[in-house]
Amino acid sequence: DEYSYGTRLHVTVRYVPGKVELIVNGVVTNTATHTYGSSTGRSQFGFAKFFNPATFYPFPGELDEIAVFSKALTDAEILALYAAS
Repeated sequence: DEYSYGTRLHVTVRYVPGKVELIVNGVVTNTATHTYGSSTGRSQFGFAKFFNPATFYPFPGELDEIAVFSKALTDAEILALYAAS
């Protein structure tokens, strides 16, 4: 999906065993299969279509209210965070 420049979005990335989900404004917009592993070296934040390093695009916007959780949030928890934002 395309989003308008300057539009505020609530974005969540959720990892559940074998799958990564991109959730925008409380709706799952993309999924990709993924095996959990570790990363070595420097990491970059950006967007890649289907999480493909060959199509990596650095993030040009601003980030606010970043949170990292020790578990995968449920749909209800994500919707509650979206509703409160």
